[in-house]
Amino acid sequence: MDDLETKYKVKRFSRYKSQIGLVIMTASIFVLFMITSPEVFLRGRIYQSFLSTVPFIGFMALGLTFVLAMGEIDLSFPSVMALSGFIFTITFQTTNSVILALICSILSGVIVGFINGTLVTSIGIPSIVVTLGMQFLIRGFSNIISNGLARTVEVDKTISYKIFVGKLGPIPAQSIM
Repeated sequence: MDDLETKYKVKRFSRYKSQIGLVIMTASIFVLFMITSPEVFLRGRIYQSFLSTVPFIGFMALGLTFVLAMGEIDLSFPSVMALSGFIFTITFQTTNSVILALICSILSGVIVGFINGTLVTSIGIPSIVVTLGMQFLIRGFSNIISNGLARTVEVDKTISYKIFVGKLGPIPAQSIM
C-alpha cells in the first residue's frame, strides 16, 4: 500500500512541477528585487501603482484569451482600443452623451473585428498577418484623424471617476473590479 501511495504522490508532484517551478522563480525574483532595491520594493507606492495599472492590461488579456484558445492571435487590439477611445472622446465632446459615445466606440471595435474575422475566415489569410497589418493601419488612421494629438475627457468628481479611478481606502478602485 505504501508503494502505491508513494507512486501517486510522485505522479501528482510531477504533474505540477512546472507550476511549482514558476512560483519558486517568481518568489526568488521578488526577493531579489526586495534585497537589491528595498527603498522601492518595501514601500506601498509601487504596489498601489501595480493595482491601478495592471487591471486594465488584465482586462485586455481576458478578451485575448479566447482568441488564443482557438489557436489564433490578435495583434491589433491595442490599436483598436486606442481608436475606440479616440472615437469615444470625440463623440462625447461633440454630443455630450456618454451612451452615444459608448455605442460609437464599441461599434468601431466591432467593425474592425468583423473585418479581421472576415479576412481570416473567408479569405484564409493567417490571423497574425491580418492583425499585424490591421494594427499598423488602425494606428496610422488614428494618428491621421487626431493630427497626432491626444484628446481628454474631463471626468473629475463624477460617479464614473469615483468608480474607475477613485480609491477605497488605500486600495485603487480599478483593482477591485
